[in-house]
Amino acid sequence: MTKKTKCAFGATAPIDLKTVKAHLDQLIDHAFATALPIARIAELMRGDPRDYARLGNLPPVAEGQLLEQAITVLASANPDVSVFADCRLPLDPDFVERIRTMPTELIGKLKAAASGQTRHHYRPDLLVINGEKGTAHLIDIKRSLDSYDAVRIAHLRRRMLAAGISLPDLLGQAGSQVVLRDIRIAVVNIEGVRPDIDRGIWSLAELDHLIGVPDAAVMIVAIRKTFARRVAAQFAAARQVLIEDAVRERVAALRRHSGTTGGGACGQRRSRPGEITIGFARLPDDGSSR
Repeated sequence: MTKKTKCAFGATAPIDLKTVKAHLDQLIDHAFATALPIARIAELMRGDPRDYARLGNLPPVAEGQLLEQAITVLASANPDVSVFADCRLPLDPDFVERIRTMPTELIGKLKAAASGQTRHHYRPDLLVINGEKGTAHLIDIKRSLDSYDAVRIAHLRRRMLAAGISLPDLLGQAGSQVVLRDIRIAVVNIEGVRPDIDRGIWSLAELDHLIGVPDAAVMIVAIRKTFARRVAAQFAAARQVLIEDAVRERVAALRRHSGTTGGGACGQRRSRPGEITIGFARLPDDGSSR
């Protein structure tokens, strides 16, 4: 699905809007087959408390990856843009700090050498380039920003802005004729309801406008509902596996116990079928009555 360029990122092939739903269904199936298989869930359920923590993390991690892939598919259905889903943009740590006190409108005047030798890179979840308009969007997709404080969010934005400085040189090295005039960043907060677009924070409600695909947000909402429903079904199936395993183990234990005791209660000999004794009532040997 990807077409490799001379740089460290590949452009995704365009997707026909009519086939988007099929692509999204495949992504959901793949997520459950690889990240949330029943056997894996059951294995963690029967583990120790450390496994319980890992079990709780499985669904949100898998959903985050699914949402990134789904938005990539949706963006690829926009015929006016090129979508890059696996790129490493070099960034200068000094620029990250300089941007802290620099007006946003002056950031574009910084020049960076797009050197592949640097140890510092930023990987956007999505890079969307409109060659005709000369615009590029570096997009970072977050399932939720609840665990991000203001300092961490600000640092993420500065890293994204610093990485964007190297993008024109990278495209030139890749042989692209695109001339970028506007590089923008956006952090998409899927669970967020209050966007702060002036500071680069977008909510799911604005996704259609960001990637230029009608009903993109509606489709992501549908994916999340399907994912939640299938997670519940997958966990129920895993619990059923544990119940069936426990029943089999109990039956096997009873059979083993029966074999060691000869089948009698407390190891006592049981009368054979057809053997009975008949006689007079008797007193105990010590003469006491009952």
